Amino acid sequence: VPVRSNRKMLFICGVYRIDHTMNPELNEVDVRTLEAVGVLISSYLRKTELIQLTEADRIKTEFVTNMSHEFRTPLTLITCLLEEIKNNKSVILHKEEAGKFETVLQNTERIRQLIEQLLDITRLETDGEKLIVEKHNVGEFMTALYNSFTSLAKRNKVKFSYSLNSLSGETWYDEDKLEKIVSNLLTNAFKYTRDEVQLSVEVRTEGHSTDIIISVRDNGPGIPTEEQALIFNRFYRVKKAENASREGTGIGLYLVKKLVELHLGRIELKSNRMGSEFIVSIPASGSQYKIINIPASPLQIITDQITHSKGLRNNKKVKSTIILVVEDNSELNRYISDSLKDIGRVISSFNGKEGFDTAVHEIPDIIISDVMMPVMDGMSMLRNIRSNKITRHIPVILLTAR
Repeated sequence: VPVRSNRKMLFICGVYRIDHTMNPELNEVDVRTLEAVGVLISSYLRKTELIQLTEADRIKTEFVTNMSHEFRTPLTLITCLLEEIKNNKSVILHKEEAGKFETVLQNTERIRQLIEQLLDITRLETDGEKLIVEKHNVGEFMTALYNSFTSLAKRNKVKFSYSLNSLSGETWYDEDKLEKIVSNLLTNAFKYTRDEVQLSVEVRTEGHSTDIIISVRDNGPGIPTEEQALIFNRFYRVKKAENASREGTGIGLYLVKKLVELHLGRIELKSNRMGSEFIVSIPASGSQYKIINIPASPLQIITDQITHSKGLRNNKKVKSTIILVVEDNSELNRYISDSLKDIGRVISSFNGKEGFDTAVHEIPDIIISDVMMPVMDGMSMLRNIRSNKITRHIPVILLTAR
């Protein structure tokens, strides 16, 4: 770099340690140069640290997703087999054995819920979770959700009340997100209550906006004032109350807050020594959402496409329904295949490439596939299926931790 004769350049090549005071002759330009170099160095260090943190977070997220997939595969098998035993009329369990069996089922479900919550948080923090708003009857939806918690209330000897006010027949919301929000709040309420939980739902119109207002109240010991601002933080756990049925994980309320915000809503906490109340408010009309993702009816699509598949196979004189299962875990593959054998002929493949080749040759009516597989993953297989004239009409169901 050319330097004019009337200017000076200062090069910092290292650090020289001294044990006595120095008074170097620095003019104003030298001082400004040193300040600029200091700013550049600190900026570089901050950017380097940010890059390292971002990379560490990416690796952590990928690890959580991959491990969750590994956990869910054997957990799915365990859960399904336990449910089969429970529903099998020929299996008679004694009272003590039935109690132990129910405990196993409950704890298996608990593990499944924790894995689901971790995956939900991972998707929310990486912007992988999308809002899918559709028109529903919120009264019917909340009544069904209330009924699913009545057995828990009876088991814990808790008075569980429910009220509906000013409900409109046409409300818009993401059913999956709202179910997770309310279920988490109710689970917390039953965990910390003394003997009463209240659920209330109201559709309220003010001006041009219509909101669904959901309140979950318990009569537990309440949340200390100094902790109320922290309970929505990730992994923060309120000090365990004496009557709490189990200690929390610190992810439920964090997940609730993130889901409420994704749903363009807000959540409020009111708590004292007489109990706690969580109030959720989300938009209820379609016009209040900037983007409404309304998917087509999957049942109608699948029905139409299965009819189309059978038409294409007429030349081969194949009459039975063909189901292709693509899953690299042999035990889960066998379980899914056995579960569907009464519907039609089931063909198994153990990776995406094998699945695509089979789809081209057999033209199945429907494909059920994993996503994370060796050789070719489920998404790559799906792209190949959609880009092939012979197979692009075939409906595909993906079963995945992602």
